[in-house]
Amino acid sequence: MKNSLLILILILQLITGCGIQLKYYTQYSNDDISSGMTIEALIEKYGRPYAENLYYENGKKIEVLQYKEIMVYGERLNTFFYFEDGLLVKKTQEEVFPTETVVKERH
Repeated sequence: MKNSLLILILILQLITGCGIQLKYYTQYSNDDISSGMTIEALIEKYGRPYAENLYYENGKKIEVLQYKEIMVYGERLNTFFYFEDGLLVKKTQEEVFPTETVVKERH
């Protein structure tokens, strides 16, 4: 009986762990990018970004490329790539949860 319970717990942990891993899978993996990568190389790999921003900080040109993904449960994952003088220096990600939309019929 104890062995059956232990096996059941292990199977549930395995199933739950796989579900969590799949929920947060992103195509913009750290394995596929590296510091110092050029903007051109990133665009060649992932295509044109959803949005581009440009600003100057301490005399350096900072460019930010934003990519969007829709995840398994409807949340949106925004990935931002920061380039300093044309080279990748940072990547951040922001998860945005869908808001509930209420539609009312008008009579």
